[in-house]
Amino acid sequence: MKKSIRIIIAAMMAAVLVFSLAACGSDDSENTQTANPYVEYESFEEATEAAGFDITVPDAPDGYDDVSYSVMDGNMIEIIWSDASGNEAYRIRKQPGSGDISGDYNDYSEAETVGVGGKDVTVKGNDGAVYVAIWEADGYTYAIDIDMGGKGLSKDEVISMAETIK
Repeated sequence: MKKSIRIIIAAMMAAVLVFSLAACGSDDSENTQTANPYVEYESFEEATEAAGFDITVPDAPDGYDDVSYSVMDGNMIEIIWSDASGNEAYRIRKQPGSGDISGDYNDYSEAETVGVGGKDVTVKGNDGAVYVAIWEADGYTYAIDIDMGGKGLSKDEVISMAETIK
């Protein structure tokens, strides 16, 4: 009799262990995280070396002196200008290939394609303020995603920026 009780207890403990392990391996989407595809770099030179290509960018806007450099998946460079509080001015991206790499999926009431230095730049925004610009040139695709405290920039300011980015 003692032997059968021990067997029953051992079987119950084994069942509890199996169910515990199964629960640990369950797919709990609340705890699942996606790996960050961006790698941050300390300098412009390190980022362009990691990306495998160079980029020219405009000067930092007044009051936005913090700059971060990152490369996504080893082939898209991103440069972000922020103020001391972490508020973004804008981010500039460049990647080999074509397509919209802005990451801005908002619907804007205004969109226009403008010729800028031999390239067609599409600017999008609302109420005369531009929040995103995208274009392709020389085998690369480019994007400017603009915040500026939620105010965007004028079309002329964005065109001026796009002229300097290569």
